[in-house]
Amino acid sequence: MEKQEYEEISLKEALLAKYNDDQFEVTNLAHISFSPKRKAALLKAMDYSKRTVIALDDCGVTCAGPPQEVAELCPNIEELDLGNNNITQWSEVFSIISQLKNLSILNLSGNPLTDDKTEIAHQAAELDLPSKPLPLKQLALNNTGISFDAVYALLDCFTSLEEIYLSLNEYSHIPSLDKQFPKVKRLYLNEHNLTEWTEVKNLGKMFPCMEHLIMTDSSLENILEDDAQNLFPALRVLSLNKTGICSWESIDALRRFPSLKDIRLLGIPLMDEITDDKEKRQHLIARLPNVVKINGTKVGTEEREDAERFFIRCYMDDQNPPKRLQELIEVYGVLDKLVDINLAPKIFAKLSIICEGHSTLTRDVDLRQTTKDFKSYISNELGIPKGKLALFFNDVESPFGMQEMNYVLRPLHGYTMHDGDEIHVFLKGL
Repeated sequence: MEKQEYEEISLKEALLAKYNDDQFEVTNLAHISFSPKRKAALLKAMDYSKRTVIALDDCGVTCAGPPQEVAELCPNIEELDLGNNNITQWSEVFSIISQLKNLSILNLSGNPLTDDKTEIAHQAAELDLPSKPLPLKQLALNNTGISFDAVYALLDCFTSLEEIYLSLNEYSHIPSLDKQFPKVKRLYLNEHNLTEWTEVKNLGKMFPCMEHLIMTDSSLENILEDDAQNLFPALRVLSLNKTGICSWESIDALRRFPSLKDIRLLGIPLMDEITDDKEKRQHLIARLPNVVKINGTKVGTEEREDAERFFIRCYMDDQNPPKRLQELIEVYGVLDKLVDINLAPKIFAKLSIICEGHSTLTRDVDLRQTTKDFKSYISNELGIPKGKLALFFNDVESPFGMQEMNYVLRPLHGYTMHDGDEIHVFLKGL
């Protein structure tokens, strides 16, 4: 494929083009009437040396510019967003980073960077890294096509990195090296092509102190419990939303992660087997006693007990029950089955609609509709504008008489209507 050519735009050129457009294109504010506070804010905004955060995403940046140009313009940058630009050479990236001595967060996502670990190592040697460490802690390389070998080369250079974003890079394999990167605590690896847990295990080998692992929107099919204690000893947060996990054995394996407290499992095929959202959550709670937050919501003490009791009743007659069942029976004993009582509100009721001068109507009425919708229905039935109607509900078994239906958004089941009850219609102004 022919290499795409880009118009050369330095970081300084992009910075001046963006922020000068956003500000007044003047250098002397003496002849313009501003409040002292507003004038100070404008002067500060145009003084790039005082900026600590700069966003230059999608600005066409291709290079760092002449030596020390970035350092002279904005030396105090701590957070720099260069996402979706046209940077191809790692030499330009290293030039920018080396000039920003306070830089801790860098976003390079969406740049067509070359995947060359040899070039990365060469640039590091030129800057005498890592013997002269830089404070970079967070690096985003989403949708860059960078290989894991190149990522490992970058980690050799930037030894302070704690958080890495590697989504949308189509990884199907995670290589393992005879070294580790214990500084890395958080890894974001969404929309990859990994399907087997054996590949994910290599992440545990390479990043033994990892606390957060986010791996959503993928075809990952299973989780294996083998050696989880040794591979992920520090993992506290794991997100596997919209993955291909389809077995309860994979859920049970999560108990083997000694530090795991927060799990997200929305949109997985396994949960499609259960239609009730509450039951989905109860199954997860009962199987994962080590987890305190599921799908973003904390698990309360009472909720856990209810879920574990539900789990016992769900599997107590199963011919091949999960191992967790016996553990819970030892806590709660064998429980009686619950009587199946339907506490849901009635959906339909046969009501009499009574209006003076009209024949009494008997209708099966949908109680899920609001009073406003019901009034429109009666208006059509009687041929009377709904603005002229006043509705009263009469519970024929109640001694308290009729109740005016004047709350327009109240659903009809909120009146506790039953078959045989009456709706009395009166015309306003009569």
